[in-house]
Amino acid sequence: EHAEKLHAFEKNQFLADREGAVSRLGIEYETEKKEAQLKSQQKELALSNENQTIQRRFLVALSFLLIGAAVAIVIVYRLYRKNQQISQQNATLVREQNHRVKNNLQVVSSLLTLQSNRLTDEIAKSAVEDTQLRIEVMTILQRKLYDGDQLASVRLLEFIAELLEIVLQTFDDEHVKITYDISATLEVSMDHALRIGLIVNELATNACKYAFTDHPYPKFSVTCSVQQGIFEMKVADNGKGFKQPNPSNNTKKMSFGMRLIQIQVEQLYGTYHFYTEDGT
Repeated sequence: EHAEKLHAFEKNQFLADREGAVSRLGIEYETEKKEAQLKSQQKELALSNENQTIQRRFLVALSFLLIGAAVAIVIVYRLYRKNQQISQQNATLVREQNHRVKNNLQVVSSLLTLQSNRLTDEIAKSAVEDTQLRIEVMTILQRKLYDGDQLASVRLLEFIAELLEIVLQTFDDEHVKITYDISATLEVSMDHALRIGLIVNELATNACKYAFTDHPYPKFSVTCSVQQGIFEMKVADNGKGFKQPNPSNNTKKMSFGMRLIQIQVEQLYGTYHFYTEDGT
């Protein structure tokens, strides 16, 4: 009986110890669990605070960038407006300059006309008329620059067409049939257009003076093309032809017109030659 009581007492003691140990373990587990949760919450809070700090810094930096961009846009816009005003002023000055040059050339042309009317020597009169046509080339060019949208280049087709029309009117050869093979969009600089115009003027003048004399169906053609950066021009008439000039000869033996053509071609860094095939 005492042994059973002892056994029951030990059993109860064991159970109490076990329940106490289980209770302590449960409390320790819950404590550690809460500590882990607390640490996790602290880490999340720290990360959240760090993210908020980064976001604030990003917003501040973005604000500065936006302000800087706005200031830059304002500055660029003002510079653009200023450059636009300067460009308009320069364009106006260039147009005014072209207009004055055109007027001066017209005055010179008028003076040559008056002088030509007073001359009795046919050779001198012809020389003055030729000079007047050469000045007319410059006048047409200045008018194209003044009237057109471009301030430093001209459309070659319009320029040559107007030039040849004046040459034919001068020699009363409006019946000459002219054909063009020039792109309507082909543009050349003012300097190049002047030299090309002088060359075409000399060739057209020679054709009207010599090639189309007593010709029933006179024809004149101008072809211009640009291939691989090389400009090529072909001017032809169906006249009776003439003795081909040799550029290698003494320049003193060449006529003024041929010498002028040679000079213009050299200024264009080009080459030229004449040949006869149903005309020149």
